[in-house]
This record gives sequence, C-alpha cells and structure tokens, in this order.
Amino acid sequence: MRVLVTGATGFIGRHVLRQLAARGDEVIALSRATRAGGARAGITWAIGDVLDPASIAPVIDQHRPTHLLHLAWITDPGVYWTSADNQRWMEGSLALCERFAAGGGARIVGAGSCAEYDWSVGTCSEGDAPRPSTPYGQAKDALRAALGDLAARSACSHAWGRVFFLYGPGEPDGRFVPSLAMPLLRGESAVCRQPTLVRDWLYVDDVAAAFVALLDAPINGALNISSGCGTPLGAFARLIADATGSAERLQFGDEPPAPGEPVSIVGPSTRLAPYWRPAISLTEGVARSVAWLRR
Repeated sequence: MRVLVTGATGFIGRHVLRQLAARGDEVIALSRATRAGGARAGITWAIGDVLDPASIAPVIDQHRPTHLLHLAWITDPGVYWTSADNQRWMEGSLALCERFAAGGGARIVGAGSCAEYDWSVGTCSEGDAPRPSTPYGQAKDALRAALGDLAARSACSHAWGRVFFLYGPGEPDGRFVPSLAMPLLRGESAVCRQPTLVRDWLYVDDVAAAFVALLDAPINGALNISSGCGTPLGAFARLIADATGSAERLQFGDEPPAPGEPVSIVGPSTRLAPYWRPAISLTEGVARSVAWLRR
C-alpha cells in the first residue's frame, strides 16, 4: 500500500513511520519542512499543512496514496484541550480526507481520543455514545461523524482509533513519565500528587502498531486503542522511580481530583482485539522510556 501519514514527526507518527517502513509499505510523510524526520528507506517526505488545504492537493495528485493515516492535530501542552484552533483542525482534516477520497483513496484511518467519551462513567466502552465535554473532544468527535458520512457517499472505508493514555520515548517533557523521571535522574525529588487516580496506559510503540494494523483490518467506525487495564498513578510512579534507581526520592501527595476530573478512565479494546494486542508490558515500557530519557 501507499500510505500518506500526517503528523509524521509527532509522538505517534515517528513510531508509525518506522513500523510502516519495516514492513515494506511505501510511505509519504507529510510535514511543513522537507525531510523533517530525516532520510529513511521507503519514506518520501512531502511538504504540506493540514490547515492549508491548497498545499495538500498537489501531494495527493503527485503521490496518489491508497491509504491515509491522519495523526496530525493541535497538541500544545496545556492549550489543546480548550483551544479554538480545534475547530480549524477539524475543518482542515475533513478537507484533507475529502480530497483523499476524491483522488481515489481506498481507506482512511484517523486518530481519535478517549476525550470523546463521557468520563464520568469510568469505563469507556466502544458501544457508548460520545459525550465530549471539551472543545478538543468535541472537534475530534465531529470529524469522526463527518468521516462516517464521507464513507457512506464514497468508495473509501474508514476507521477511527480512540487513543487513551500513551507514554514512551519522545513524549513532551510535561507529561507524566518525564515529569517524574527527569528530576529523579538528576538526583532530585519528584512528587506524584494524585496517586489514587486510575488511567489506562499504553506504550507508544503499541499505539503505533494498532494504527498500522487498522490500515489492513476489516473494521469500520470507532474503536478503542487501549490496554483495557487501569493503573493507579501511584503504582505507575513507583515503576518509574524503580527504573531510575531513585525510588527513595519519590514522594506522594494527596490532592483530590479537580472538579469534574474522573477518578478512573479505562477503555476495553474489543473490536481491534482479533488483529492487534499490546506487546509491551507497563514495566518494560517504563524501563525503555527511562532509558531513553537517561540517554
């Protein structure tokens, strides 16, 4: 297959590129800069911006991708949840998908989010109706619905993978693992402020493998990309501290959840199970993440 990947230099995208190239697919990696991720066999870098539809059409016309893996979105820490730019990303993403389908594309796989669910339930099942409470979740769910409409009036199939809480090499500094591991590696103390909160964690390589599997899998519509297992932040923090060799410097707070913040967010991954399963345990994933941060 010939796969156009947006968000190719992002947290998930970099791992996706490696996996697609390793299995021999022809990859067109979309970026705002030529070869933004470096030269690699099987990967062609193309200049384009999802927020500028006019820049996308020449890429599709030139390369004629058969599959679209759309990962790009606003991800600025502390900003993306409420940013008005989420609407722009929804509109630009839909324009991209429509242009891809009009160009003869066969399948679209999009990156959704567990933020599309009603988190007050605790367990986010794939059959649940979306009830997003943030502009980010609302824009993601709007694109999911629009892709369903697009698939109904074209020959293009689609799948929508709702990602839960991922971690791994290359994640931004402010996220949970580096926020604890980095001070511990520097010989400082680190504090897990809300150890009782439960989240569904998944290593980034496993997330990337799920999206690669969705390019082939005979699945349409929304599904979860998740471990299906809830881990308290306190237990996760202990794994991080153990991997740094500085467990004695890990401290725990007792901050209550913020107003509206759920105690538990877990999502069983049922629909994708026949075609993909997580391969990296939490212990192994944390060890790899800390080793990367140490380097």
